[in-house]
Amino acid sequence: MKLIWQKSGDFIEIQPLNLAVAEYFFENCKKINQNIFYSENKINTNQILEDLVLSLKKINEIFELFKINDLKLSISFNQDELNLLHERWVLINRKYPMLGSLIEKKQKGSKKCLDEINILIHELETSFELTLTNNSSVYFVNNFGPEVTSFDKANIFLAYKNLGRQSYDKFINFDKSTKNLDRNDFIELGGYIKINLQRPQSVPVSPDYISWCNNNNIVFPYGDKINLGNFLNIEENLTKYRQLFNKNFCLEKNEVIFEL
Repeated sequence: MKLIWQKSGDFIEIQPLNLAVAEYFFENCKKINQNIFYSENKINTNQILEDLVLSLKKINEIFELFKINDLKLSISFNQDELNLLHERWVLINRKYPMLGSLIEKKQKGSKKCLDEINILIHELETSFELTLTNNSSVYFVNNFGPEVTSFDKANIFLAYKNLGRQSYDKFINFDKSTKNLDRNDFIELGGYIKINLQRPQSVPVSPDYISWCNNNNIVFPYGDKINLGNFLNIEENLTKYRQLFNKNFCLEKNEVIFEL
């Protein structure tokens, strides 16, 4: 599988997780001419990176007054660089617990600038997440059953925007009306896909949720999403993929298609 940006021709290979589901979903989208997906939200990754670089530059100018060189580092979308900066930021705050107050006396706003470095690192790391939609009101019957749902974290998955409420949603919101008609565990498959550049991982089902399902005669602890795949070798290619996200999702009307 591939995610392809139509305007640039850039693409990312996908390792399928539920190939039969992906084939069924995308082929049905194609049949009704709804196989082109648009981003519901623009990513601001480039702005966050620019803000981080600027904050780092400002704080290093202040640190020069104290002969502190710990944060004189290059910074980009590379996670190794972000990890090193975060580590150095933590260590310098441990080494000089009153550092924020000290630099604030030298220059007003310096403490905020120092704190923003940590905030912006975490903001950048989690900013590569988008919802794609084909703007279709058509939903396809889920012939695979709700058992294909999962709690595992994947890079590409069908998001829940169905009419109704999932069993898990009822569980976390103290909804005791499990038998009425608003319960919907992906009975249909709709045109909303979430993508991200986070680490894929297995997530076990909560024992409390399993117990709740048993007590409410729900035969299976259905998950909250349907995973379609992961970007190929994401750890090795993370910087490249971030650059592609940053480049392509900042372009207007740069539609996405999924090639099987």
